[in-house]
Amino acid sequence: MGLKNKLYLKNRNSQNLQFLGSAEKLNSISIRTESSKGDLNTQSDDIKGLLKQINDKLSNLEKLDNLEELVKKLEEQKGVLNKENNINKEAETTQTQRNLVNERLNQTQICCCNSCNIF
Repeated sequence: MGLKNKLYLKNRNSQNLQFLGSAEKLNSISIRTESSKGDLNTQSDDIKGLLKQINDKLSNLEKLDNLEELVKKLEEQKGVLNKENNINKEAETTQTQRNLVNERLNQTQICCCNSCNIF
């Protein structure tokens, strides 16, 4: 073999070794990528689970907001009913007082002389 052929083979072997080294690196990267895909799939499932939990909690919060609105409305209605109840009690008290006054007026005797003070 001539010097030219030896240099060519040496150069060629060097390129082959470089290529093999690059192939091993690519293979290593590929293996890491595959394991990363598995990790990403697991993380994706975890994230989906967390999102579902968040959506459930948001739904519960919306229900709580609706309940709070209902409680406020009920409290307002309770206040109105209490006012109406107080008005009705005052009306009953007033009517009772009127009835007592009317009974006393009916029992009162009027004297013609205005000096005997019969009431």
